[in-house]
Amino acid sequence: MTTLRRAVRTSTLSLALLALAFLLTACPSGSGSDGGGSTPTPSATPGPTLNGETPVATLKLDMRDIAYGAEELRAPAGAVFAIEFRNRGVIEHDFTIDTFTGDASAFALTHDEYDVHVLLDRGESATLLLRVPQAGTIEFYCTIPGHREVGMEGVLVVE
Repeated sequence: MTTLRRAVRTSTLSLALLALAFLLTACPSGSGSDGGGSTPTPSATPGPTLNGETPVATLKLDMRDIAYGAEELRAPAGAVFAIEFRNRGVIEHDFTIDTFTGDASAFALTHDEYDVHVLLDRGESATLLLRVPQAGTIEFYCTIPGHREVGMEGVLVVE
């Protein structure tokens, strides 16, 4: 008799769990009022553009105390490209180009003394879009006092 009771209990428990699983998967979740059970598909967020053009390449440049993550960056001539900056240091750093002939993100063109200037506090990040019309080499550096003097500088090679 105990074997029969155990079998009935096991069957009843299995049936109850199966019914619960069915109910949980059949009921829509979420707080939407449309009653549908489908999950909305996120739309693609358009990325940054420069004069309506999206970048063909993305370069990454970390800023540390007191050095850049790379001393040389390579980019295509004539096309829009992005430089993603991240300040991983404990103080502010910047990316500066004294003389620049090309197009750049508007936020980097506001400094009176430099053609291109991106200043980041510690932990901040930014994306700069550039287009350099011709091949060549462009020097960049950090203007925070003493940083360039100890080597926080590099070159952007446009080819």
